[in-house]
Amino acid sequence: MVADLKEGSGAASADPVQRSLIWRMTFPGRKDQPGIVRRELAGVLREHPDLAEILLVASELCTNAVVHTRSGDLGGTFDVAVTAIGEESLMVAVTDEGASTGPRLLAPKPTQTHFRGLQVVEGLSLKYGVDGGAEGRTVWALFAPLRQVVPCPTGRTGAC
Repeated sequence: MVADLKEGSGAASADPVQRSLIWRMTFPGRKDQPGIVRRELAGVLREHPDLAEILLVASELCTNAVVHTRSGDLGGTFDVAVTAIGEESLMVAVTDEGASTGPRLLAPKPTQTHFRGLQVVEGLSLKYGVDGGAEGRTVWALFAPLRQVVPCPTGRTGAC
């Protein structure tokens, strides 16, 4: 069974809630990069009570970008961003270079060892979704807010 996620589902799009970029980096589209993303995020979000869940979800989203989109092609990249959404939630978003098909929530057989990534994302995050299309997508997941997070200065990316 396959459930297609609605693209442009909107949680990452415009709404009246204040958004503050906390951290953003671009990574090469290589299979070793999800581990590097985990280490970077662990440093940025070290005080978050759901850190283990956030790191696992980020790893799944990054792996999907590298394995299933043009980000994994030679010279490809993907971006990872962490944004505070008001005082309501923390968003972890991975933006890839797109693919002809979008992310799909699969229902693999119990004997299959793969195809559970979005099930993990769904189970560990408050909400998740997809924005964009074949030319590039952002897959995002929401978590409880991190109190006392100081956003990066305007225009600055990377660890701050």
